[in-house]
Amino acid sequence: MTEPADPNAASASLGGQLAALLRRVNSGNTPGDLDGLFAQHVLGNRGGLTWNLGPSRAWLDEHTYQLDEVGPLATIGYAISPSDPDTTAMAPAVVSGLQRLMQRDHFRAGRLNFMHDMRVLLGVGLAAKAVQGGMPEGVAWLAAMLQDTRLKPTDSLHDLAQQYVLAITAAITPRPISSSSLASDGDKAMAYWMVTTGLAELSDRDDMRSLQLGVLHAAAMVDAAALTIPEAALLAFSAIHATVTSIDQLVLSKTHLSLVLNRFESAMLRWRWDDPVDRVREPVQWPIPREEEVQAILWLILRSVFDDLIDEDTLPRFGHGSTRADFAIPSLKVLIEAKYVHNRSEFKKVEHEVMVDSIAYLKRTDLYRELVVFIYDSTSSVEHHELTRRTLLQVDHISDVIIVCPPGVLTPAAVQTRPSTGRRRRQTRQTDTDTQNAVIDSGL
Repeated sequence: MTEPADPNAASASLGGQLAALLRRVNSGNTPGDLDGLFAQHVLGNRGGLTWNLGPSRAWLDEHTYQLDEVGPLATIGYAISPSDPDTTAMAPAVVSGLQRLMQRDHFRAGRLNFMHDMRVLLGVGLAAKAVQGGMPEGVAWLAAMLQDTRLKPTDSLHDLAQQYVLAITAAITPRPISSSSLASDGDKAMAYWMVTTGLAELSDRDDMRSLQLGVLHAAAMVDAAALTIPEAALLAFSAIHATVTSIDQLVLSKTHLSLVLNRFESAMLRWRWDDPVDRVREPVQWPIPREEEVQAILWLILRSVFDDLIDEDTLPRFGHGSTRADFAIPSLKVLIEAKYVHNRSEFKKVEHEVMVDSIAYLKRTDLYRELVVFIYDSTSSVEHHELTRRTLLQVDHISDVIIVCPPGVLTPAAVQTRPSTGRRRRQTRQTDTDTQNAVIDSGL
């Protein structure tokens, strides 16, 4: 019998691998090193590294007149910052360097194209963006170069890098990324970095989970010493981000969803229904007469917990029509359908609607695998709840059924018969007065 995996051992293994990746990154952490500058751009403050990359005053003085060379130009591109007067003072030299670079024929046979080096390409892109206000043609030139049909990326990693530079300089959205096209660990890490920073999308949202698992597996198995520093930085970023995200997904599980929905009734304790007699000035009353109001309450409850909650996600067509679930949580692969019972005879109708909806929702998509049903019973007919719950739970892919009743202040009997506090006080005072008069009349 195979022994179950030890989670502590797995954590230790991944932790050791992450430390090795960061050591590999730190080997390029020297002033002006393009590998290190690319790594700092990717990792930022993640990983706990203390960066020592900014070009020194001596480096700036030495290279001011060498910015027509792509290496120094890329270096200053990473470093130039409005908050650093030393680097912003070099803006005129950056403009001159870019102008000279733009005059060259980078597609001439036999010439090594700088766009095949993602460290240099990104640095030049950052330089063009830094001086865009005074030289807008620099960004336009770079965008045109990156979209030139003569430019052939050496591999998919460099293709992704070129799309990334297009996105951050010219705001051109990268093509949707298909996880099946990501062959190497570097490809996966680059794609994960671009997607999680909001600069790219996967062609299939369901691929995000597999991509996340892919980068975690790569980080746990790779020989960090065999990676380039940019690859190590991309994989370190992906491992750190995916680990944190995985923990969140473990905490926010389907069980957590059910717990949140089952707390609906207790959360209604402070539901407002002011008595007009007690509050003469602008009494507040929150009725829940339709399904739309229930959906609004559910949105408030669920969105405060699940960041990826989607309202009315349109699903693929089924038959002649398209369908929309009330809510969806892609990270849990769960749809949520809300129903409203207006009278006690509607339970059978609701059961039938949910059965039909469940087939339409899940038949033509693999984005979601389960359906959670939430029923608001405005009649408080609790004697019907168990039968409806058992009936629906027998339907394939329905994982939970939550049926709730309105707060007492919204039941018709309470609204109609509940005496106001003011009226009760007047009645009490009148009763006390009558009692006192009776005592006086009796001579007691």
